[in-house]
Amino acid sequence: MSRKNGKHTNPSALKARLETLHKGVTTVLAASKKLEISGQTFTAREIAERLLKLVAPIDAAEVAQVRASQAVHERDNETPSTVQFVDDLEQALKGSLGASNAALEHFGIPPKRPHARRSSAKNGDDKKSPEKPTERAA
Repeated sequence: MSRKNGKHTNPSALKARLETLHKGVTTVLAASKKLEISGQTFTAREIAERLLKLVAPIDAAEVAQVRASQAVHERDNETPSTVQFVDDLEQALKGSLGASNAALEHFGIPPKRPHARRSSAKNGDDKKSPEKPTERAA
């Protein structure tokens, strides 16, 4: 939280300052009262309008934060049923098209690959080569 002139500038505190200043400007000062601020002259009415404009982005951010929080909550609540639906759909596609069908790739599903056969099994040579005995250190 940064400070300038000893005042907090977090959005909530800033919004409270702006609203309090707006209330004071509109209730205490005459609309035609002129004040010099940073070298410029403003009427009380202009100051009040500017204060309202300065509150607007803070309000918009607060609304956006609430909506974002609600959207995250909704997403998190829906995730288990979404995952279940996607899993079921993928299984249905595999059942319909066949688990090894290359068309599954169009759905982002890797097709089942046939088991690789060992070359010795293809040649009918199922004999294993004798292994050398290993020596153990005594």
